[in-house]
Amino acid sequence: MKKLICLNESDGYAPDSKCRREEVFGRLELLKAFFEREPFWMIRLRGRTSEDMKLVGPGNGHWRFENEISARARFAELCSIPEYVADEEKRVKLRERQREQAKALQSSGKLNSFPKSPSPGKEIQ
Repeated sequence: MKKLICLNESDGYAPDSKCRREEVFGRLELLKAFFEREPFWMIRLRGRTSEDMKLVGPGNGHWRFENEISARARFAELCSIPEYVADEEKRVKLRERQREQAKALQSSGKLNSFPKSPSPGKEIQ
């Protein structure tokens, strides 16, 4: 998982506004932004839908906090919503499945198995 991410105009911020991803729970992310004078905390809901608006109210899916304690409290509150718990379960299952597939490919020799380069001066037949 990428820790340092850039927000952009689609998020409502200036291009290349950098922040650090502290936690992920399904589609919810807890971010520490440090592109303004004082760092601040933010929760971002990726892929917001009309169903999300029914759960958390109107808005753009970003919540901004001046301190970490408030941000973490709201993040924990959002993470307890059953729909977001289901999102996290899907994310974990997908990650586990991808790990198993990568292990199977690696053990079969199909992953990272490149033909050896010929030694200098030898021809490829």
